Amino acid sequence: MVQKDWASHNSIALSWKDAEHSSLPVLDYEIKYFEKEHEQLSYSSTRSKVPSVIIGGLKSSTVYAFNIRARTPAGYTSYSPKFEFETGDEASDMAADQGQVLVIVTASVGGFTLLVILTLFFLITGR
Repeated sequence: MVQKDWASHNSIALSWKDAEHSSLPVLDYEIKYFEKEHEQLSYSSTRSKVPSVIIGGLKSSTVYAFNIRARTPAGYTSYSPKFEFETGDEASDMAADQGQVLVIVTASVGGFTLLVILTLFFLITGR
């Protein structure tokens, strides 16, 4: 079972569980991926030694299909069923960045306000 951990406008992070029924150790994984609409035209692949991968260089707002297989000392397993995930768009990335900026500004203003209040308290009480 493959799951999407996160997606940006040009990359996707995937993870999956190791095959539990296999008695052979997994040497690495091969991840084959392609645009859903262009399956017959071309595909790309990458390798990972752990059951997760971040695939970059993808198109924004595009559905990609992924197949994963393991390589063991006995050879390759068969490919997994096709899993489809969509990259984000640039607007969603900008909104996420703006949300992070808002949190930082709010924390800064709150910290500064607390500092002013404590300073006034110590000046008024004379301690």
